[in-house]
Amino acid sequence: MQALERYLEAGRPHLLADQTTPSPGQVRAGGALFLNRFGGRLTARSVQTLIKRHAVAAGIAG
Repeated sequence: MQALERYLEAGRPHLLADQTTPSPGQVRAGGALFLNRFGGRLTARSVQTLIKRHAVAAGIAG
């Protein structure tokens, strides 16, 4: 809960402030809770990639 509160207070506003003009395939954040590094909506594919990267780093297979 504390991490989410910190993200909402400091992290998310920072990502929104850094939002640039979206590329043709980029989806604007709108009311999305979690944002990517460009200030756009975090996609399901992005989440899959993040989980896979951290699982590999932690030694978790398949």
